Amino acid sequence: MMELVEDYFPFGALKEVEDADLEGHRLRAHISSMLLTNRYVDRMGATSHIQLMDETGRAAATVARTWYVASRIADAEDLYERLRVADVTMRSGAQSQCYLAMGDALTRATRWLLQHVDPAQPISDAIEWLHEPVDAIRATLPEFLRAERLERFRSTCSLYEMDGLDPEAALSLATFRYVEELLPVARLVRETGADTMRVGEVYFGLADDIDFPWLRSSIYELATDDPWDQRASRILVTRLERARSRMAAQVIADAEDSTVNRAMRAFRRRHAVGLSRIRNVISDMRSAGETHLAGLVVAVDAVNDPGILGPPDR
Repeated sequence: MMELVEDYFPFGALKEVEDADLEGHRLRAHISSMLLTNRYVDRMGATSHIQLMDETGRAAATVARTWYVASRIADAEDLYERLRVADVTMRSGAQSQCYLAMGDALTRATRWLLQHVDPAQPISDAIEWLHEPVDAIRATLPEFLRAERLERFRSTCSLYEMDGLDPEAALSLATFRYVEELLPVARLVRETGADTMRVGEVYFGLADDIDFPWLRSSIYELATDDPWDQRASRILVTRLERARSRMAAQVIADAEDSTVNRAMRAFRRRHAVGLSRIRNVISDMRSAGETHLAGLVVAVDAVNDPGILGPPDR
């Protein structure tokens, strides 16, 4: 975490030393640990750290380290600086709401990374592995959103601008909130070796067949403050994401010798019966007017139907 060590020393001092001098500094580990702890508490609060430790069973250092990886992947510090500078132009209370939105997004991203990234992997490798595809998708995110979701995204940007952010900062904050959802896309890019835009087109395009965004948001909305509710919601969201990723991987493999549109059409023909069943389950839930956890469990189970995806995860 050399970035943290470099932040500790005055710029003038850094000009007088080589990188090797910093790497060999006898207090380097202590400096980076201290600055990471201060930054985490400043950005997230102490209770967030304890909560993630309890949820995941991971050590304090692992949680903090993974949060730092999430922060770097999402270019959080750049956005925090934008919000700080915008303090004089933002309406009262808006800045705090933006900070809370960023904290929530980073918590979810950290939780995802704790599930999917080897804690023994060097920090620089973890950041390099996921940062580039996440950044590329964020830069073009509106192109992948559909219908109501695109409208909500545009409304969010407009609200941030009304709060006092410039258009570029508003767009950056709006896309920041999608980081957790972009991490599976980035992993698919790395695992398949496919073009980032092609993977994004497939992953988000699957929402035309199965309303993943609605299922995901409904699961989170039903979760109360009860720890067991929270745990159940995370399990369902994880299963939903894995099913979506497996579907996307199928289409991406088919698209190697074809276009994405042709591969998507082939996927729909091949799994027409199963996809129809899933859509019917979701349609019945939405028409009922009130969503229940039991219904979401049935819907997620349908999405993981082995007739569509092969044997589900255990």
